[in-house]
Amino acid sequence: MAEEQTHSNGFGKGILIGSLFGAALALLYAPKSGAELRKDVRKRADGFKTSFTRYARKMKKQTNGILSKALSDSEEAGEEGTRSHRSRTHV
Repeated sequence: MAEEQTHSNGFGKGILIGSLFGAALALLYAPKSGAELRKDVRKRADGFKTSFTRYARKMKKQTNGILSKALSDSEEAGEEGTRSHRSRTHV
């Protein structure tokens, strides 16, 4: 599962970086007036903000899932250790 998350994280970062790079190139090479260019920059910035927000929410959800699992596993390990210790001291 961790390997799958690593691949999806890398893929998401690649999409994000590629989109930014492509947008920057398109803006640099497009023959437009200043007003049109500002409008396009604003539109692309809004699109980037939306994409980044979506990506951040996804990463937060995955991180929360990993943290919940780690907390659950550590609680189980602690309980197991307590049971093991009690069984050795009551022998």
